[in-house]
Amino acid sequence: MTKKTKLYKKYFLRLCKEYKMLYMLRNPIIDKDYTTKLVMSGVNWLANIDEKELKQNSILVVSSMNVVIKSFLTLSAIEIANLFPPRKVYDGEKYQCKDYFSAIENISKYQQDGFHNKEERLECFLEDLTNVLIWKFLLIKIKLAPYIELYIQLKRQSAQRQRIRKHFKDFIVLKPHGWDIVK
Repeated sequence: MTKKTKLYKKYFLRLCKEYKMLYMLRNPIIDKDYTTKLVMSGVNWLANIDEKELKQNSILVVSSMNVVIKSFLTLSAIEIANLFPPRKVYDGEKYQCKDYFSAIENISKYQQDGFHNKEERLECFLEDLTNVLIWKFLLIKIKLAPYIELYIQLKRQSAQRQRIRKHFKDFIVLKPHGWDIVK
């Protein structure tokens, strides 16, 4: 991992901690500037993450990806385009591919329609944006698919353990891979 990537990771994690504190205090300081910082640092870190760290910290990366995507959904299409401007390649019609003009059309389309808090619409918009950093970010999201299922299973197990602990706290002992009945 490069020095720059480490700095983005550190900054992103610090912003997440601050956001959690502000949210718990119901502080109105959480605004667009804060969200844009969170998105920029998260995308820059996750787009440049290497395979080794992806495998070592898969749960952290998956939860960070979710935070970044939820933060993206709070921004408008124009705000996202200002953060990650489209590549200025103008020969899309010649090669039958996306270019600057198609990106501008999609920005205005999504600005009018919005994302409606749907990740699929957001992902389509980000693909149409023709920004290399965003494309790298989306590739990492694709690489995370097997880890996302593992993350969901771990959350379910944790919730199940909490329910068991709540109802039977005097009768059982929880272990890392299950539980035992107290005699």
